[in-house]
Amino acid sequence: ESGSSWSPPPALLRGTRRRSMPTILDRNPCSRWFCNADRFDGSTEVYATRFDKEAADVNYPMAWAVGDKGVPGADCSEYYTEIC
Repeated sequence: ESGSSWSPPPALLRGTRRRSMPTILDRNPCSRWFCNADRFDGSTEVYATRFDKEAADVNYPMAWAVGDKGVPGADCSEYYTEIC
């Protein structure tokens, strides 16, 4: 759905850990070096990739392929601005 806000997957918030999860970032993003008010002042944009093109609200911006619209994404900026 276009315009929907991003949030971490429920399994990560519940504390379910799978071997495929290299970090616990989604359970406590504030423990990471980049999550602080100095970095997230409302002008910082954060994106994540999505597997499902139908659920994507944006295209994932790639520095190495500017203009490539082939990777579905999610705008996570509001989430990180609020939590950090």
